[in-house]
Amino acid sequence: MNPEQEKLLSEFESFELDFEVEQILAKVKKECAHDQSIDQFAKQLEDKDRQKRAAQAEREAQVQQQCSPAITHS
Repeated sequence: MNPEQEKLLSEFESFELDFEVEQILAKVKKECAHDQSIDQFAKQLEDKDRQKRAAQAEREAQVQQQCSPAITHS
């Protein structure tokens, strides 16, 4: 198989995989009813993530303050 044929085969296989994924997603969306509890759970996860990031930023600021050498002028 020449390089051009290999490239075409690779592109076709990639397209075929993408198409299969799109079909599966469409089927899942069609068969699964929208559930508000999933949205609420996702919001809770987002809120927890924001809280964790804020706490981490606060801890980093505290560490920088504690570890920064004091500047003294003689």
